[in-house]
Amino acid sequence: MIPSIKIRDYAGELTITLDDLEAFHDKDHFGGVVLSIKVLQRAFAAFPAAGVPHRDEVAIVAGLNPPGLIDSFEFMLRAVSRKRLVVDQTLAHGPASPFGRFCFEVHRPCGAVALWVREGLLPDDFATTGKKVEAGFGTEAEIARWNGYKRDVGVAMIPMRPEDILELRPIESRRMVA
Repeated sequence: MIPSIKIRDYAGELTITLDDLEAFHDKDHFGGVVLSIKVLQRAFAAFPAAGVPHRDEVAIVAGLNPPGLIDSFEFMLRAVSRKRLVVDQTLAHGPASPFGRFCFEVHRPCGAVALWVREGLLPDDFATTGKKVEAGFGTEAEIARWNGYKRDVGVAMIPMRPEDILELRPIESRRMVA
């Protein structure tokens, strides 16, 4: 089954699939594309009584800013263009990435949750290899390994349940104003 989320916009309720996100971004940072949809699936499930959220009711704080994640949050939520995405690399949970840490906050008027990727899901040298390659210093072997990681991690996450990928805890102190 292809991962998807439901979101409301001024045109009504939309179903956005992984295929839609992949067409928008491409496959270069495929792991981030898959992770973005899993983050929203997990966060939205934390507030079942709130129903399908409107794009303007969701704000994201991300501990990292890789292209696949950012493009996907923009496609699903218009989070960049509507100024509802904040990159805060001081978020401390989750494994390291070349772009920060795999940690997120998802805020809705009904509440907020913190999410982070579970330890052990990424290869041990994921962040180190990615940093070298993204900075232009990777060897051919490291470039090949990094490209494989970005693809293979995404492929591995597709059939996984969001709760098997992401830890979650409620955020009690901050609420988004609708």
